[in-house]
Amino acid sequence: MGLFDVFIYGAGPTGPGYSNHVLTEMAQATGGNTYGRSEKAQMLSDIGAARANNPSEPINIVGYSRGAVAANEVSNQLASKDTKVDKLILIDPVTVTGNKGSIDVSKNAGEATVYSQKNGGPFPGTPGTAAPNVKNVDMTDKGSTHRSIPRDVKTPILEKLKNGR
Repeated sequence: MGLFDVFIYGAGPTGPGYSNHVLTEMAQATGGNTYGRSEKAQMLSDIGAARANNPSEPINIVGYSRGAVAANEVSNQLASKDTKVDKLILIDPVTVTGNKGSIDVSKNAGEATVYSQKNGGPFPGTPGTAAPNVKNVDMTDKGSTHRSIPRDVKTPILEKLKNGR
């Protein structure tokens, strides 16, 4: 469809009931690719190959937890290669120790959305910087925990990705 969707797992398990499992479902729904957060070199290689076949192909990157931090880093690395990210979606971005401030969202994204919630257990997600391209969505009261992405968060993300087609 002329679109490259990347989904990056967080640190937890991928079985039913966990956010990584939801990312797998989202990738299947969009025809996207899933990666572990440490597979940045492979992501960049795959994106480069997709761009070689279609230089104007939009790129969307979705990351969860520590995978959201990796997604942000990949977006910044793509900026250094003059490759624009169409949509950057960060779900509960946290570092290994849990960051307490906001995440400095890559300015390489045409549109960036950061979903975060305060009831994430020991590692609550954090909002993104209030740059013009960043929209923060608080999902605290949406029934989420750090290990689960509620349907009323998953559905708008899928719609946002599918609307780019």
